Amino acid sequence: MSLTAYIRYDNKGRIVPGGPIVTSVKPKVGDWVAISDVLVTTTPPNYKLRAFVRYINRIGGQNNSNKYVAGSLILQHDAPKDGGNWKEVYFIKPCESCNTTTTTTTTCVPFINSIIISEGSLSTTNGTYIRTDPSSGFTQVGGPSFIFNSSGDGWYINSGAGNAAKNTSTLGTGSWVPWAPGNSSGIIAEYIYQQCTTTTSTTSSSTTSTTSTTTSTTSTSTSTSTTSTTTTIAPLYNTINLAFAIPDDGPSVACSNATNPLLLVPIYYEFGTTITENVTFLYYDTALTNPVISGYYSDGTNYYAVNIFGLVQVIGSCVTTTTTTTTIAPGGDFITTEGSDPIITEGGDNLIIE
Repeated sequence: MSLTAYIRYDNKGRIVPGGPIVTSVKPKVGDWVAISDVLVTTTPPNYKLRAFVRYINRIGGQNNSNKYVAGSLILQHDAPKDGGNWKEVYFIKPCESCNTTTTTTTTCVPFINSIIISEGSLSTTNGTYIRTDPSSGFTQVGGPSFIFNSSGDGWYINSGAGNAAKNTSTLGTGSWVPWAPGNSSGIIAEYIYQQCTTTTSTTSSSTTSTTSTTTSTTSTSTSTSTTSTTTTIAPLYNTINLAFAIPDDGPSVACSNATNPLLLVPIYYEFGTTITENVTFLYYDTALTNPVISGYYSDGTNYYAVNIFGLVQVIGSCVTTTTTTTTIAPGGDFITTEGSDPIITEGGDNLIIE
């Protein structure tokens, strides 16, 4: 009976941890591919994570060349160095029949997507306000305040308990003057404009699954306030360096991997937010379009359990341990060290004095 080793890819073309399986019949459910069809035989792709499977070269004098070990798939940046026999397979499934070139042209008008309010006498209205739609108002990051223009007679800052200031002109110009009932005075405002992409050209290759992108961008940024003028481009994402462990290894392996700087890779999530259970998605790219694979991620302090959609479902702390050492002192006394403080007990009574 002939056996074949298969690995699985998800619906986004990313390899699924836990393989390979070795069977005489290709599974009918899921995107399973024979390892021989996805071996990396040329220059390794420049992925943050790469995939390796172990194989048995010879056993008992018989030629069992290229017999892959079931469940041996590991994901890491560098090839294993444990002395075993490993072969690399594509982390991203190679494109089979897509020798195509796609050109997309997008035109948009820059608009103010962020305002930073500071120095206002009503402190609850100070902070960063954001929006994604030029026709909508702004919400305060991490606070209850908002900026709106629902009546069409001007822009107002509302503390959540009532208006606090009004703009004397169109958004991006003019001054913010106190407005009842909040009456916040002395406001300084910085206006940040969206960066606008005008043309994107993408080419895909069937042999290496690489993508080259050429982008031309235009941006307009103008800031006006009562006391200063500032030009700023807002970041569109937050970054955190995390180490990875497959689901079967558990969070402790991710925490341990995070102590090795070589295993930390940049991971991205939505700008202006904190990582929150069942809210935050993690991504490999700054465009926030390529979710991370499922497993455990850690920065060395906390670990994050992530599902197949890239959603953080559980956040926990990496556990540390404290060592207690007991030695015998001259004369039969016991010296017990807890942390950095020695505690002495007398005559071998084994009584620890707190």
